[in-house]
Amino acid sequence: MPKDAIENIGKKLRKLRQDKGLTIHELAEKAGVTKGFISRVENVRTIPSLPVLLNLINALGEQVGAFFEDIEEPGPDSVLIRRAGELQPSTREDAVGFLYFSIFNETLGGLAIQTSILELGPGSHREQVTTNGFEYKYILEGEIDYEIGHETYTLRAGDSLFFDARQPHVPVNRSASKARILVVYFLMPDERG
Repeated sequence: MPKDAIENIGKKLRKLRQDKGLTIHELAEKAGVTKGFISRVENVRTIPSLPVLLNLINALGEQVGAFFEDIEEPGPDSVLIRRAGELQPSTREDAVGFLYFSIFNETLGGLAIQTSILELGPGSHREQVTTNGFEYKYILEGEIDYEIGHETYTLRAGDSLFFDARQPHVPVNRSASKARILVVYFLMPDERG
């Protein structure tokens, strides 16, 4: 089964950085980008442009061909099926109670689309983050407060939200029950670094 290339690039960059004992700050200096940019790439909140990605790979001392060896991208005629039992939880940033289950990742016309189920445990928390693109949320179960900038929006099962994710944002579960959210990221290539 093909791997999700977009998500795997961020995960692979993080693993290589950690395996080499580099901090985010050290890699950022070597690659000539910001710490925040490295964090957003590793947490799949932005995708680097090709020149920036090549610069990151070189800063890690890796060969480009070797970096992409085990990252497969489905062909145009591929049929992608992901069975319920194959969904593996992952975390991002320093978040407590946030579990992401990646469903679908694809690049269409230069726009990366990533779809996940996010489970928020009671009392889950993290700092507000930004994502280089737009986000769509559909509340599958439970109730959350979605903080965007200085505003808070209370959402319940069946409600949805679409917003420019370049604004600081965070979902908060203040209830005693788990909340589940369908999350669709529309990521734009980031040339800035």
